[in-house]
Amino acid sequence: GSIHCLELPFRLVIMPLRTLLSQHTVKSLPLPDSLVTIDAASTAGQAFKILMDHHVLSAPVVKDGKGVGLIDMADFVSFIVDLVGTKRPSEAELETLNKKLRPLRFPN
Repeated sequence: GSIHCLELPFRLVIMPLRTLLSQHTVKSLPLPDSLVTIDAASTAGQAFKILMDHHVLSAPVVKDGKGVGLIDMADFVSFIVDLVGTKRPSEAELETLNKKLRPLRFPN
């Protein structure tokens, strides 16, 4: 059998959603019991591992218990693209990249 998708006009989907969302506060959402945070002194590898371990895409960065920023997966993608660039690296560039990424490796 085949699956058929009912296409609804955009306004028929968005308008009820807007109404629904306007009737509830953030406090009424099912939030996690604890907030995942990243200490500002963490290495990039530690921060990445925390996000992955908790299955979150972003987290506040804290220093001395106060928020100092926000880190997300897009930051890691940008970091890698800046290191690698958009062309295929040569063997020498790969070796240099490997040395730069070494601090990102995680303990087993």
